[in-house]
Amino acid sequence: MKSIATKNFNSQLNLEYSSSSTLVPLGKAKCSMELFMSENGNKGFIEWVYELNEDDGEDVVDIGLWFEDGTKILCDYDGVFELPKQAIELLEENGFDCEYAK
Repeated sequence: MKSIATKNFNSQLNLEYSSSSTLVPLGKAKCSMELFMSENGNKGFIEWVYELNEDDGEDVVDIGLWFEDGTKILCDYDGVFELPKQAIELLEENGFDCEYAK
């Protein structure tokens, strides 16, 4: 996988469980998202690193990405319930169509 771009930002994070619709606020986090793509461009992932506070260190979430063959059109993702707006921005800033995730 080849690194394509990185986006740094601060954001309010919430924890969501698959068994309920309850959101648990985690607080403001320092975040970084790095986009990686395969050589053939059919798949990639975003490595999302976030830090809520210095004492707990960093956590990492990998968001898998799949694209229609031979295009930059997002057709699936995995690893999060909803693709964060910053991930959509990162993809769109690099020429990807993210209508599927909106």
